[in-house]
Amino acid sequence: MQQAILEAAPHLRQEVKWGNLCFVNDRDNVMAIVLHKANAHLQVFNGVLLMGEFPELEGAGRGMRHIKTRYRIPVNGQLVKELTQACLRAWGR
Repeated sequence: MQQAILEAAPHLRQEVKWGNLCFVNDRDNVMAIVLHKANAHLQVFNGVLLMGEFPELEGAGRGMRHIKTRYRIPVNGQLVKELTQACLRAWGR
């Protein structure tokens, strides 16, 4: 996931926040990789804006959505790249 995000947006700064690897654009938290026991979540901080374009996004609440990836299943790098680019476009709106 990390590699796909950085390939799509190499300008994002990586920081550890709340014990997770976060990707920051200027001062805005854009995405985070959150590890759980059976899977990893790619959290999208403005994911609510992308629900129509990415039905894979899960979650409820004001803004954040996520995609779950099981550890034994390969990451869909193309999906992560497209989601990263769409996320950055949504920040620009």
